[in-house]
Amino acid sequence: MFDKTNKKVSLSEIDIETIQMLLKKSVDDYNSNVSKDTSHKENRSRFLDLPTYKRQLIAVTNTKGEKEVFVNCISSADLPSIYRSGINWRKEYFKVNEGGPCYFRVFLNLTTKQYYSFRVNGPA
Repeated sequence: MFDKTNKKVSLSEIDIETIQMLLKKSVDDYNSNVSKDTSHKENRSRFLDLPTYKRQLIAVTNTKGEKEVFVNCISSADLPSIYRSGINWRKEYFKVNEGGPCYFRVFLNLTTKQYYSFRVNGPA
């Protein structure tokens, strides 16, 4: 997910607060682009309710010296399927190719306070 020239780094309390702010902004931006017509079930089901997601964080310092974080999110409702697969999501990175809005991921640059490559999984 990151270039091999990047170096793993720890996160501070301020970093965690910045992650929360950027993650909320990225989800708010995504949700604002989802159809406002929530009368259709398919539109309602595409909205992301951030507090219901568990998160994996992978932090690095890039070649410019900027701190970046990959955030991998899974809906709490879908955790049983991860457990059934034998993955300990708290300790192991997992990648799911489908699953719709139960899974999304985003890259955050904590130095520039920007997010990029926001992706919600496709339908099953």
